[in-house]
Amino acid sequence: MAVSVFSSRSSSSSPFSILALAGTVICLGLIGVLQWPRSDLSKRTDSVLTAPPVLPKAEAIKPFLFGMDNLVADWYWLQYVQYFGDSAAREKTNFDYCDDYLELITALDPKFVKAYAAASYAVAGMQENPDKALKILARGIQINPAAEGSWELYRNYAGVAFLYKKDLATAAKYFTKAADAPGAPVVFRSFAAAFYNKMNDKERAISLWVQYYREAPTQYLKDKTKKKLTDLGVWFKEWGRSPTKAKILCSNQEPCHQLKR
Repeated sequence: MAVSVFSSRSSSSSPFSILALAGTVICLGLIGVLQWPRSDLSKRTDSVLTAPPVLPKAEAIKPFLFGMDNLVADWYWLQYVQYFGDSAAREKTNFDYCDDYLELITALDPKFVKAYAAASYAVAGMQENPDKALKILARGIQINPAAEGSWELYRNYAGVAFLYKKDLATAAKYFTKAADAPGAPVVFRSFAAAFYNKMNDKERAISLWVQYYREAPTQYLKDKTKKKLTDLGVWFKEWGRSPTKAKILCSNQEPCHQLKR
């Protein structure tokens, strides 16, 4: 049954009604404050661009959110999407506020995995600040190490480390972590193996590719991984008699071991 925030009795007002009314007024005022200043895109011409956002500090507004931190974070996420997607404005004023948006959103909602993940393309890529992107991603990983979708954080951290820092070791490490995260695509294990192989760390590369071969969801991927393994001298019992060049023998069910020739 719905309950009105206003008392039906004109003679007196209950403490609950007064508090509810006060809370409603405060919330409406807060929404008005959050929406100012805000550009009117419906009246925009080519010469009128979205104004630079005025973003508060999370710690400054948290006391006034009355537990609605996540709701306000979602509101700022929508504002960020509008800001990021305004290509005409971004061509003139760049993407300088991406990190501010994402830091505010994740400070209000520390479990917002997608917001941390956005740092890889928004902050590292468009804002050209990979160090800041790695800091945002690292904070997301620290707070959400095994949350649903956390594999995106590990994957994006690996991608930024490789693409912008040329750090093969970190890329390999975080692709491995991505593969181990809940719900992650198993292909990340192959990515990690490729990086370790590039660094001439054959032992780790073989270990990861063997594991990936066992997990690969299609025969096509298994065949591609088999080629990588045979090039490294690895053979599976299930493939038949091992060639003389094979140095390591594995199985779908048993651990690998060195062959004695």
